Amino acid sequence: MTKPLADFFLAHAPSQRLWRSFGPGEGRASVPYRWQPSANLYEVENGVVVRMDVAGLREGDYRVRLAEGRIVVDGQRRERPPRSILACHQVEIASGHFRSEITLPWEVEADELEIDYSDGMIEIFVPRRRDGTR
Repeated sequence: MTKPLADFFLAHAPSQRLWRSFGPGEGRASVPYRWQPSANLYEVENGVVVRMDVAGLREGDYRVRLAEGRIVVDGQRRERPPRSILACHQVEIASGHFRSEITLPWEVEADELEIDYSDGMIEIFVPRRRDGTR
């Protein structure tokens, strides 16, 4: 990325005015999310555990919900570039709006999600339905 282009991104990123007009969400045009975090789905004795790699997020940068038999995680990772960039030679870390949907293998207790965020990972535990339905 050249210096003028880097200056443009840095000048507009803090206000997010420009980026909000392109981003997905309620009341906005349907725009694809910019990236999808990697995730693992594990079956455990009493439910399922999803682990999602979302390094660089802070509390409040994401939301987790159940929708039609899927865990939906969406949010935004903000670019936090170093000060005084002279040039940008390589960009591999995804930023911007993201969304991931994980289809669950059976019905779960929707009101009992346990969510933990630490070390750049979101871990979601969803218990199996009490009636044992798979």
